[in-house]
Amino acid sequence: MNLCLPHDDAAPEARRAALAADREVWRFDPTQRGLPLAAKVDAESYSKPFALRYVETRTMLATTRAAARLDPRLASERQAAEALSREPSTPPLKEDGVTLAGMVSVRSIDHYDALFDALPSPATRPWARDDGFFAWQRLAGCNATRIRQQREADPRFPVTDAHLLAAVGGGDSIDRARSEGRLFGLDLSPLHGLPQGSTQGRPRYSSGVLALFVRALDGSFRPVAIQGSPVAGSAIVTPGDGERWRHAKLDVQVADSIWAGAVMHLGFHSLSAAFQVCAARELAPGHPLRRLLWPHFEMTTPANETMKDAVIGPGGYFDELMAPTREAAVELAVKGLRGRSLADRAPWRDLALRGTEGLASLPEYPYRDDGLPVAWALRRWVSAYLRLWYRDDADLGRDTELVAWHRALSAPDAPGLTGVPSIGRIDDLIDLVTTFLYEITAGHAVVNYAGYDYFGWPETFPTARWSPSPEAGAALTEEDYLRALSPVGVADRMLDLTLPQRQLRLNTLGAYPDGWFGDPRVEAPLSALRAELEAIDAATAARDAARRWNFPYLRPSRLAQSIHV
Repeated sequence: MNLCLPHDDAAPEARRAALAADREVWRFDPTQRGLPLAAKVDAESYSKPFALRYVETRTMLATTRAAARLDPRLASERQAAEALSREPSTPPLKEDGVTLAGMVSVRSIDHYDALFDALPSPATRPWARDDGFFAWQRLAGCNATRIRQQREADPRFPVTDAHLLAAVGGGDSIDRARSEGRLFGLDLSPLHGLPQGSTQGRPRYSSGVLALFVRALDGSFRPVAIQGSPVAGSAIVTPGDGERWRHAKLDVQVADSIWAGAVMHLGFHSLSAAFQVCAARELAPGHPLRRLLWPHFEMTTPANETMKDAVIGPGGYFDELMAPTREAAVELAVKGLRGRSLADRAPWRDLALRGTEGLASLPEYPYRDDGLPVAWALRRWVSAYLRLWYRDDADLGRDTELVAWHRALSAPDAPGLTGVPSIGRIDDLIDLVTTFLYEITAGHAVVNYAGYDYFGWPETFPTARWSPSPEAGAALTEEDYLRALSPVGVADRMLDLTLPQRQLRLNTLGAYPDGWFGDPRVEAPLSALRAELEAIDAATAARDAARRWNFPYLRPSRLAQSIHV
């Protein structure tokens, strides 16, 4: 099919007919409570390689689960499960859900290792209790875009020099660190007051925590203080507070993982679906922009159909594993998607808005350092490609399909995206398309392909507490901490979600199908993109090798071209 803009098409009637046919197939699903997901369509299903890889993944899980049922490290948990369960024959570890027997707490952190007898140990496991790694997660974890430079004091969270002293020692002050751009906040207060769910009758807990971090005078990035609630007057906890500090860090990990799973991950899936449905309905199959976008939707629709049932549907992972109720988590996702300007998602703008773009205040920020080269490579590719058809800014207004597509993105009923930037100039369109491609490739990769290493280990990124946060002054023991962590069956169930995320990467950024564009003019910029991504991959690998903790998730060779898991 020859690519052309609508006013250059020699067969306009056939073009309109093709577009009308697509509108009969592609539409938004009104049952998804505000998430702009496609209605079920038969236009695509999982590929055979994907299905085979999924079977391999399920086999890995079944093997490790069978081993765990016999592992002597879980003997005490199995005894407790028998006492807990009304049906002693019900196994504590089960493929399709968490049983009552699976709700026993571990007797030792080391007992979680039994869940990985036939699986790779999550990379974060050795560092889960390290304060330095805890701070590092804000810069290079599953949710590395929530940290923000604190330019002004937060009256809800009155951290003082005494708190800073307890965290990093003397020689510095809050005012000095703030004035020098070295103070960074993590605000997860939108989770405050959300209805909390339960699993097999056991309540789940989370809170809208606030946390403060500093780039200390010695150059290290370190945690300063945590407040378990945005309510003024709530207790502030520092690294000098012993067991209370460990529980406070757990509160942060829980809240941040909920944000990563509900707002970020579900948001990427929804954003991809929004662009796909709008492209299918408003851009004819021969439109150059649709042709560019479409490989980035490979298997997105079947992935989202699976997600509707297995993740956010009744009895799914949200229902069993995430502290807020399923309904509250989905509502949080909708607010997160619609409440964030699409223009502000541009990686260079996002970094600037959060005050994290500068090397002076934040010399090492792996999400920025590894991500921006990918963003600029994508922008150069998108620019070279689109300028093959749009010779000047006036061409944008003459393209009726482009105008309709742009308008559809912000349609209030669906998809309802906000802050959709104007496209009066070619550069505006380039920025918009680049932002989208970056979000569903690099942005999604961080939360998805890092998921096993982070969510998979119960201490690193749990999606719920399983006992309430301790009261101020309470005497705390190791057993109190273990009760707050994921029960055995919950930790096992999390692997059902995260191992496929790790294993199922079936395409790679820049690997467009041979002959896909059908225009010889595209070959040179496409070759340039691939060469640049290869060079970025080598540079990122070298940079990562010098880090104390690895962050390989933004290497271009590991970036999927589409969201398919």
